[in-house]
Amino acid sequence: MQRFYTASARSGLNTNDEESFVSANSLNIAREWLDLIRAQEVPDRLIVIEQIDSGEVTSLCDCGCHGFDFHVPRQAFVRPLQSETRLFCELAFESNFEDEIAVLLFVDAEGYLCRFDVTYGSANAEAMPEGILATRLKYICFSKR
Repeated sequence: MQRFYTASARSGLNTNDEESFVSANSLNIAREWLDLIRAQEVPDRLIVIEQIDSGEVTSLCDCGCHGFDFHVPRQAFVRPLQSETRLFCELAFESNFEDEIAVLLFVDAEGYLCRFDVTYGSANAEAMPEGILATRLKYICFSKR
């Protein structure tokens, strides 16, 4: 099953701005990325979903990417992820533009999701273009150690 994501027009872009081709980050866009992650077969998927469902976006990056900080309350029914590194996993998607989209999930020292980096192109060198679509999952890389 393919899932699609669009950097929607709800991003509040000023069309008079000469950089209007760039998709501004927003809480709605962050939620759409979280929905896309929920649908993927990431490692420890049920725990990731529990944490996403229990957590909240705490701040948005404004560099041009769609990254955001995330906080999961420490509650008995939300299990931590087992990872010895801060980078839990990376997902790469083909896009309707020339370059791919990378989504990196980071955990804190206790194993709770704390950051999602959502970037376009090699090494996050370019801002997310308006209208970008994640058209096909290329790979998921799990950082166990």
